[in-house]
Amino acid sequence: MSVIVADGGRRVLYCKGAPESVMGLCDGVWLQGRGVALDKATQEAYRRGAEDMAAAGLRVLALACRELADDEREQEAGLTLLGLVGLEDPPRAEVAQAVARCREAGIRVIMVTGDHPRTAVAIGREIGLLRGEPLVVTGDILRRMGAGELQLTLDAGEVVFARVAAEQKRLLVEALQRKGEVVAVTGDGVNDAPALKRADVGIAMGLAGTDVAKEAADVVLLDDHFATIVNAVEEGRAVFDNIRKFLTYILTSNIPEIIPYLAFVLDASSWRYGESTGGALYREATTACLAGIVAAQVVNVFLCRHPRRSLFAVGLGGNRLLWAGVTVELALLGWIVYTPSGNWLFGTAPLRFDAWLYMLPGALLLLLAEEGRKALARRRS
Repeated sequence: MSVIVADGGRRVLYCKGAPESVMGLCDGVWLQGRGVALDKATQEAYRRGAEDMAAAGLRVLALACRELADDEREQEAGLTLLGLVGLEDPPRAEVAQAVARCREAGIRVIMVTGDHPRTAVAIGREIGLLRGEPLVVTGDILRRMGAGELQLTLDAGEVVFARVAAEQKRLLVEALQRKGEVVAVTGDGVNDAPALKRADVGIAMGLAGTDVAKEAADVVLLDDHFATIVNAVEEGRAVFDNIRKFLTYILTSNIPEIIPYLAFVLDASSWRYGESTGGALYREATTACLAGIVAAQVVNVFLCRHPRRSLFAVGLGGNRLLWAGVTVELALLGWIVYTPSGNWLFGTAPLRFDAWLYMLPGALLLLLAEEGRKALARRRS
């Protein structure tokens, strides 16, 4: 970025940017109060200084200037290098914990930045994103990659993309999607907009984000915290898992509830055993059917707590509301079966002890069948 400033009748161009870009436009350097020629030794010294600051996690800018004549058109050339500036933008304390939680949840975090490669690696190590020696890919390298080579690069255990342009960020999103990944992109700048738009979920920063980034995104973070994304994923997964568990539970309960009534409607005469609908044997039979369904429901609700882990590994504790619901269900069943008011209201009859002996093996069979399915699912995964 360059600006032209009027200074006492003179026109001076001031330039800032990445050291490797700005130093290529300079043929002089300001040393000890005067401008001298920028030789290779001095240029190398500045390059090493920029590398050292970047390795310390600083964002490095080179500053340069030149005085302009009135009729000059090629302005960003023949500059005098003024020096280097290192800017520290430390990550928030909660980011490292959030990255660790992402790794535990099976979410892969890839750093894609316009910063210097060594700056990106230093920050990646600081937040726990990088543990070993990562594969570092710059925008220049990425520009020369074919589609197949990029796919192989994304398979690397730890990869960092640095000095990338806006269009390259979008290409990385598309490459990950071709691999079957669900891609979420975070960003706050104008150059992040193409990637935010192309991602499955674009997440823009509400405080520091530009209007362009917010318009392109699906979600806007009001607090600009990366940890908020992790919390949202955690809550979303919990809601999804609970809905799936509930549907599994309710569907497996509805089928045994509706089949006896459908069978009764289709051929009612063959299901009364010589008794009218008001007879004692009929009422005892329907009561036994209800009790059998409830007994299976009680076992099933504990089996549905996890789709793969064994009930014996998950345990029966940990959810007091679940136990409260089961207790209320069993208490209502007892009132319906063994109290005169329950018998009168629901048309039931008290069950003998031997009737329960026919129901409990069915509930045990459900337990064994589901434990077998879970064991097979664990072995396949």
